[in-house]
Amino acid sequence: MRPALAVQGVSMSTASDSASVPATFKKALRRTDELTNLAVIAAAQALAQARSTQPAPEEVGIFLGTAFGPLETNFRFLDTLLDDGEGQASPTLFSHSVYNTAAGYISRLMDLRGPALTLTSFTWPFLAALDTAWQFMARKKVRRALVVAVEARCALLEDVLKQLEKFDTPGFGKGAAVACVLDPGEYALTGHPVLRDLEICERPCDPEILLTRNGETWNGRPVSRRRGKGPLDHALAIVRAFTDLQGKRADDILAFNITSPFGHARLTWHINKT
Repeated sequence: MRPALAVQGVSMSTASDSASVPATFKKALRRTDELTNLAVIAAAQALAQARSTQPAPEEVGIFLGTAFGPLETNFRFLDTLLDDGEGQASPTLFSHSVYNTAAGYISRLMDLRGPALTLTSFTWPFLAALDTAWQFMARKKVRRALVVAVEARCALLEDVLKQLEKFDTPGFGKGAAVACVLDPGEYALTGHPVLRDLEICERPCDPEILLTRNGETWNGRPVSRRRGKGPLDHALAIVRAFTDLQGKRADDILAFNITSPFGHARLTWHINKT
């Protein structure tokens, strides 16, 4: 049984939130891509809500989950490499095409000096990051975990999805990020979520199904993809549930169940009433 974890702060950011970049970060983020900007905004907002404890910077870990990472930036860098040659390829685009760049920016700008990991998962990247963070917390490798999930817009993926499902509008829409701050269960605030358990079971699946996510259900209900965020949908739904339930009386145990052709997952929590 996992130790309970207190959710101290949650946030969501979308491409329309670019104006929400904290003034102290704007200079540092002036050349970053959408993925990094979204991750930093969500992380900063979640940390601003988490005031019950103040662990040392070395005791805070960053766990970032993504399915596709800075894919658009990868393509832009390859364009400069092919068009201009090795000597003129953009070093800025290259540095931002590295998958751990967003976690690195969060670490540097927010002075968090614990482990900073980026996990890629085509199934449920937020849950994959949450699972790893939970393991670090259980083994007391960190005292606080900042869990972030982020996806950026990618024209190629949108085009592929439109061809697969004949959507009239892009399947993934604009980029988005979510973040939550986790502390040991004894620090849970009244009315805030406390995570109790997490189970993830992945299985091999046709790449086309992973991209379209056909057959995925949440708590027995099919998931509509028309509004589309793809592999970030589950993270947005979970964070919305955390936000909506804060301060309200709820059942002792709440569950978020996912079933799909590529596996199943279950996250359980309760609302702290003391």
